[in-house]
Amino acid sequence: MKAHRRALVGGLLLLSGTAVLGWVAWAMVRPLPAPYAYQLVEQGSARDFPDLGLTDWPDVPLRTYEVRSTEAERSYAVLHTSVDSEGAPVLLDWKSRVAEPVVTQTAPLDDLVALAQAIDEHTPPDAILLSWWDTSRQLALLTGRETLFNENLAEPLLLPGVWEPRRDAIASLERSFWQAEPESSTSRFGEFIEALLQDPQAGSAELARLAGRGPAYLVLHQADAYKLGTLQPGKLGIGYRDFASNGQIHGLIQRAKQWLRTEGYQSYAVDASDPSFTRIYYLTDPSAETTLAVKALSFTTSNPLDLEVLKPVFQHSGYWVFEIPVPDAIAQESSSMYGDVEFRE
Repeated sequence: MKAHRRALVGGLLLLSGTAVLGWVAWAMVRPLPAPYAYQLVEQGSARDFPDLGLTDWPDVPLRTYEVRSTEAERSYAVLHTSVDSEGAPVLLDWKSRVAEPVVTQTAPLDDLVALAQAIDEHTPPDAILLSWWDTSRQLALLTGRETLFNENLAEPLLLPGVWEPRRDAIASLERSFWQAEPESSTSRFGEFIEALLQDPQAGSAELARLAGRGPAYLVLHQADAYKLGTLQPGKLGIGYRDFASNGQIHGLIQRAKQWLRTEGYQSYAVDASDPSFTRIYYLTDPSAETTLAVKALSFTTSNPLDLEVLKPVFQHSGYWVFEIPVPDAIAQESSSMYGDVEFRE
């Protein structure tokens, strides 16, 4: 009887141990959930948010969200969105509340407003704009210009290392929230990326082919180079470092230059759009200096005003706008209708 009881107890312990091991194994392989969620804070029209500077678009619908941790009382970012003609959200700005880019990054909203106003002033109403997909959606909303990319592609995802095991869950959350298109629809955007990675002559010709007609314009922001490198690290090596602002800009720049010299980085660009820090983007591979993307932006090894294949028409903060050469017949027609576009800074 005692032997039977011991056998029964042993069997139960074995089953219990097996169950525990099975639960541990399942817990180790099960996908981790996204560490955050989008929380609606307030909504209305642009006239209800006078501090955002969208006075030229008073009827544009707006929503404010916070990106809040699902595991702690913490806010990672605050953002403002509008909607496109299909009712899908359009990201207007994203302000990170942590020390590194989380999920995405955008230009400050006042810079976007200045860009949209310049597009209205310096490009004809029938212009087609080629830009990163998020900028394209912003400009389609604020300027009414045709853009080559109309869908939310939700890439690249800029994730801190600790979130990498949750990338699949985060990607799923992002595609659901932004009503993003399936990956199969990104092939044309991939061609745009490849054009930016070519030398200026070949890249501008590819941009003209993608535009298909004139007048056509390329719009780039300094942060696009980092996004490009994130998507194609083997073709454009780039990193960044933030230097805290203490009110002494001269000292900050000297610290940044000393660090760059120590690390051996020759080509870099400065983004001082955030008052609390200055971000230095630096190229980790000198071969990237010859790409159209770098040549068209304000790196120390490039001068966008010297580009012979693209005509600069506007520059503000991190934004550059260029006219894309088009076939002669189209160029003559658009020139006769609208005249030359004058570069403004």
